[in-house]
Amino acid sequence: MVSTSPLFLLLALFVAANNGHHIVLRTLLRHGANPNIPTVRGAIPLSIAAHNGHLSCVKELVRAKLVEVNHAALDGATPVYLASQSNSNDCSYFRTDWIDSCS
Repeated sequence: MVSTSPLFLLLALFVAANNGHHIVLRTLLRHGANPNIPTVRGAIPLSIAAHNGHLSCVKELVRAKLVEVNHAALDGATPVYLASQSNSNDCSYFRTDWIDSCS
């Protein structure tokens, strides 16, 4: 059973995105987790997944069609920018399809 406490869902989203747990992300999103609530620095789970090169998590968040793909953190970094800076070729390659995936 998944706790539906908003705080639990938010924290779990960030932990899953940071660690590459795409199945956990899918489950949390299905239970109503909001992927657009930022950290104090403005990062959202998509930013974290992109920065860490977790393509499966990026895909899961984008396919949910709930996430703000062009969200900019306080420093101006967007998930697409962070993906281009990651060491993951897969994640950098996928960034070009994000906008189309959300339509």
